[in-house]
Amino acid sequence: MIANARTRALGVACLAALLSSCGSNAQTTTPEDPVPTTLAITPSIVAFSFLTESRALLADIRDQNGGPFAATVTWSTSDAAVVSIDAAGVASAIGNGSATITATAAGLTSTLTIQVQQQPRVILAQQGDDQEAIAGRPLADTIIVRLTDLGGSSVEGVTVVFAPDATAGTVTVDTVVTGPDGLAATVWTLGSAFGPQSLVVTAGNLKTTLESFSRSETPIADLIFESSVSLSREDPTTRDSLIVTATVRNQGDLDTGGPFRVEARVGGVEVASEDVSGLDPDEEVQVQLQVPPLAAGAQTLELVLDPAGALPELIETNNQSSRSLTVLQQSQLSLGVPVTGLSASVGQELLFVLEVPPGAGDALDITITDPSPGQIDDLDLFVAQGSRPAFREDYLDCVSANPRTEEACQILSPGGTYHILLHAWEDDTGQFPTTGFSNVTLEATIGGAEPYDLDYTLIASFSSEQEAAIDRAVSYWQDIIRGGLTAVEGTQGLDDPCGLGQPALSSVDDMQLYVGLLPDTLQGVGGTLAAAGPCGLRPVTYLPYLGVARFDPVDLELMSSEEVYRVMLHEIGHTLGIGSTWALQGLLQDPSLDGNGDAIPGVQDTHFSGQGAREAFAAIAAGYSGLTVPVENQQPKGSGDSHWRESVFGTELMTFSLNASASLNPLSAVSIRSLEDLGYVVDVSQAEPFTLPAFSPSLVVAQTQVTIDLRYDVTPIPESAFGPKHRLRRVRR
Repeated sequence: MIANARTRALGVACLAALLSSCGSNAQTTTPEDPVPTTLAITPSIVAFSFLTESRALLADIRDQNGGPFAATVTWSTSDAAVVSIDAAGVASAIGNGSATITATAAGLTSTLTIQVQQQPRVILAQQGDDQEAIAGRPLADTIIVRLTDLGGSSVEGVTVVFAPDATAGTVTVDTVVTGPDGLAATVWTLGSAFGPQSLVVTAGNLKTTLESFSRSETPIADLIFESSVSLSREDPTTRDSLIVTATVRNQGDLDTGGPFRVEARVGGVEVASEDVSGLDPDEEVQVQLQVPPLAAGAQTLELVLDPAGALPELIETNNQSSRSLTVLQQSQLSLGVPVTGLSASVGQELLFVLEVPPGAGDALDITITDPSPGQIDDLDLFVAQGSRPAFREDYLDCVSANPRTEEACQILSPGGTYHILLHAWEDDTGQFPTTGFSNVTLEATIGGAEPYDLDYTLIASFSSEQEAAIDRAVSYWQDIIRGGLTAVEGTQGLDDPCGLGQPALSSVDDMQLYVGLLPDTLQGVGGTLAAAGPCGLRPVTYLPYLGVARFDPVDLELMSSEEVYRVMLHEIGHTLGIGSTWALQGLLQDPSLDGNGDAIPGVQDTHFSGQGAREAFAAIAAGYSGLTVPVENQQPKGSGDSHWRESVFGTELMTFSLNASASLNPLSAVSIRSLEDLGYVVDVSQAEPFTLPAFSPSLVVAQTQVTIDLRYDVTPIPESAFGPKHRLRRVRR
């Protein structure tokens, strides 16, 4: 026990002494000082291919243990006319040859040999390009080209070959080696053929072409197409006339001496022509020919100058220009006459045109029916009034895109031309089966206008006064929206599409709204008063067919029935798309929040860009200098980017707060026409009178006195709201 104690004491003493002498076996070691041992230049291989090329070199000094050693490095070059080196070790190419770079530091030296050999990279036409001369005679200016490296310096000793085209004459010397200035020269004598001639210049794998023009000794006219043929539209149908445009120039040295003809041909047959009065030398004119509708399929449209050859010209073979195009089949649809047996493969489009006389009736119904129900065929219906859009996404007057073949569109107060597109849906994600469609029937009829049905279900208990206010708000929105929408078949197979414990629906026409209470955790005076938004969106159009509005019962008890009515109006507006689907439809510009609801620094002026709302705003906001329509950009997620700007609109219903008197919260024409921009048919006469406050936040606060705070009331749209066609979003152009 004593020996063990002594041993432990000795060990403690040794540790405390930190390597000092402990016992008879202890020894002292002294660290060895670092000594520079090696010096190497990196990179170890350097070569330059053009003058002024440079590379930073590094002197790597190591001590006897392989560790880095710091020391001052001196750089030098054996030939400054080939490679220069500065004090920082940057080597630069000065001339062709080789030079040895030496690094000296701490008594050590290292060397690196650098080779400089210019490589030609560009052939420059120094002189003689684009000349004119009489056929068979030499050009006035000698042809001179210059060879340069990548840095633009002349390259000496490069073999240059001059080779005229087969009918482009001769050169005095066809092979030249560049001198110190990088130049090579020859004299070009043109061939006997009239018109453009080419001289090909090569140097190794480099190549360029010089042009000249060979003229007749006797002045003569020469017509050419100065520009390619352009068409009034690139996707003509069998019912479209085309405006064909091209620019014609007289590149000869004599006027045409009179008129000449420009002719359009398809399959060698004339389809249109125009007589041009005449052109002076180097004068040009734009010609436009109206070509009648062409047959469906691939076509070649050819324009011909002076087709009868009546005009003497320098060159007779340059009077044609052509365009290939594909003509789409577009069929006529007549009211009350069904078109049967329609079929298309996946991704294919069928086009129709319908003429409806003004005053034909209250509504135009366009329907697609499938005599073989139960198949997984999927057809989408698109309708556009007026001129035919170039893109399917721009058929905006009506879209019916259910995951089925049977579709329907209704257009109120019809009249004029309607273009109808049937699209066999294709899934670009590969998640859903697609088969095209077959044996379907398309029909257009005149009938009665379908009202907009806003059905609602109370999924909580409300007082009789509150229920009356809710019903009144629903009725008002039904008066505002005039036309019915495409019915949605089922709720995408979800048992609880809005997360409220509600069963799936077999169909929805036009909107199903659920009205309930906020979760217990959000209830209480002064907290979130309401939350609303869509939970089911129609494919392509993003018009909601399911929505939910939930309220805090504690706050409701403190509100008058008029206030409940105004709050309900506000929240239904969000379920219909106001503020909730703006971004989806490309109508929210300069958003103030990122995807997580955080503020975006430097946002200039968040605004809603729909044309209808902008027109309504302009009618009440003379002198407003910002971008329109101004959207709230000073609030977080649930408030910002989803309401009209409080500091501008003040008392309007769709700002994020209600004001001292319920009568100070009108639903304006701006809000109603914003629904028109989303795709609804609306009755603007239902708008309540509204006067815009002065454009000053302080004045707005003084006028409005907020009593009901509706911040955070716009709920995110759940992913389940998007059907399989949500990638085919409506594109605003």
